[in-house]
Amino acid sequence: MQPAKRCLELALPGLVREIAFGNGASRYDRETDRHDHALCSACGKLVDFDLPGTVALTRSAARASKFKAESVHLTLVGLCPKCRNSKQRSSS
Repeated sequence: MQPAKRCLELALPGLVREIAFGNGASRYDRETDRHDHALCSACGKLVDFDLPGTVALTRSAARASKFKAESVHLTLVGLCPKCRNSKQRSSS
């Protein structure tokens, strides 16, 4: 276990949650209630948001896959407004 991760787990048990993005990168989130994320592929900005339809989508996915869902992590990956505007200006 990495030292920083271990320190967070010892210092703030149950108060932070690790978010693993599958590419070896992790972030730690103090918002432990269920919510979704948007991640900028250019600058790495991470934004929390709540998508009300996620619960229904989870149920539908569980029925289709015949899995009993334990958790769902929705991460929208794209360009944040600042990076999108910067890219548009540079291509003009």
